Amino acid sequence: MSINSESAKTFKNRFMELKLKDIGPFSFKHLTIKSAKSIIIENSAGGKTTIARVLNAFLSGRIDRALLKTQDNKNRKRIRKGSAELIFNGRKYRLEITFDSDRVDKIFDAEYAEYLVLTENTPLYGIYVSPDRMSLDFLVTKFVPESIELRKLEGGLYRLKSESVDYDKMIKGYEETAKKYEEDLAKVEEELKKIEEQLAKWKEYENIKVINKKKEKERELKNVKEALEKYEKERKELLGKIMNANYEELKLRRKEIADELSSLYYKRKLYEQAKEAFNLIKEGLTKLENASDITYELNVPLFGQLIDPDAIRTFINDCNASINEVVSRHAEISQRIKELEEELDRLDRTIREYVSAYERLQQLDVEIGGLERRKRDLENEVAYLQRKVEEILQKEGGTEDKLIKRYASLEDINKLMARKNELLKEKEEL
Repeated sequence: MSINSESAKTFKNRFMELKLKDIGPFSFKHLTIKSAKSIIIENSAGGKTTIARVLNAFLSGRIDRALLKTQDNKNRKRIRKGSAELIFNGRKYRLEITFDSDRVDKIFDAEYAEYLVLTENTPLYGIYVSPDRMSLDFLVTKFVPESIELRKLEGGLYRLKSESVDYDKMIKGYEETAKKYEEDLAKVEEELKKIEEQLAKWKEYENIKVINKKKEKERELKNVKEALEKYEKERKELLGKIMNANYEELKLRRKEIADELSSLYYKRKLYEQAKEAFNLIKEGLTKLENASDITYELNVPLFGQLIDPDAIRTFINDCNASINEVVSRHAEISQRIKELEEELDRLDRTIREYVSAYERLQQLDVEIGGLERRKRDLENEVAYLQRKVEEILQKEGGTEDKLIKRYASLEDINKLMARKNELLKEKEEL
C-alpha cells in the first residue's frame, strides 16, 4: 500500500505500475504509482526489499535469483518460475526468473543505475518505515512506492515522532559548529590574502626573475655537463671491452664447440650401448659356464662340440676387458664434454656481455648526442642571461646575491608557497 504526495516534484524518469508473480514473499502483487515520491510502511519481511531488488534489476539488468519464490505454502507446491512486469515512462518491461536462468528487459546500464540509486535525484529516493522496528535506522536512500491507508500512515508517523531525537537541539548544535567553522575559514582566508600579497610583491621584481633564471640555467648546465662526463666515461669503458673481444672469432669458436659436442654426445651414447651389450654377453656366458657340467653329462654339444668351461671363462675375461675399455673411453668422453660445456658457457656469457655492451653503446651515443645539443642551448641561454644580469647590476649596483636578498630569498618564497598549499588544503576541509 502507498500514500502519494501530490506536491512532490515529478522526476523525469518515473515508475508507473509494477506487477509481481511468485517473487519473494508475493504470490501476486500489483502496485500502481501515481507520484514521484511515496512512503511505504510495512512490517519486516513484508516485501519492501524484494520490490527494491526487482526495480534495481529493471534499472541495471542485475538479477538476484534469490528473488524467486521457492514454495507456495498455501497449495504446498514448488514454484519453478517467477515473473515481474514494470511500466516505466509509459513503456512495458518484463523480468523472468527460474532456478537455472533469468531474463530482464534492462532500462539503463549498470553504472547509470548505480547513479540513480545512490543520489537523491532518482525514482528510488524515499523512505522505508518498519512499524515493528521504528528507529532512525529505517532511513535509507532507496524508495519502493506502495499504496497504504492514510490512518495507518498517520499512526506510523506519530510513533516515529514520539521516538525521534530532538532535532531542534541537533540543528542548534550544527549551527554553532558551522559558525565556528566559518570563523576558522575567515582566519585562513585572511592569512592566504597576506601570503598572496607578499608573493605578488616579489613577482613584481622582474630583475630578480632574470637573476634566478640565470642561476637555474647554470645549475641545469652543470648537471648536463656532469651527466655528459659520466656517459663519456662509461662509453670509453664499453669501447675498451668491445675492442678486446673479437665477436666473429667468438661466434666461430662457439660453432666449433657446438659441433664437437654434438659428435661427442653421439659417441658417448654408442659407448653406453656397447657397455650394455657386453654386459648382456657376459651374463649369457656366465649362465653357459654354470650349465657346462649338465651339457657335458647329457652329451649335448654346442656349435659342434661339448662346452669347455675353460674356454667359456676365457670369453668372460675378454668381455670384462672390453667392458673396462668401454667404461674408460666413456669417462674420457664425458670429461671432454664437461670441459667443452664449461667453455661454451663462458663463451655465451662473453657474447651476451658483448651484445649488451654494444646495445648500451648505441644508447649512450643517442643520449650523449641529446645532452650535447642541450648543453649548447643552455650555454647560449646562460650567455644571454649573463648579459642581461650585467646590465641589471650596472643599473642597480651591488652583486646578484645582495640584489636578491634586498627583496626576498628563494627560501622565503618556498616557505610562503608551502604555507599557501597548507592553507588551501585546510580551507578545502573547512
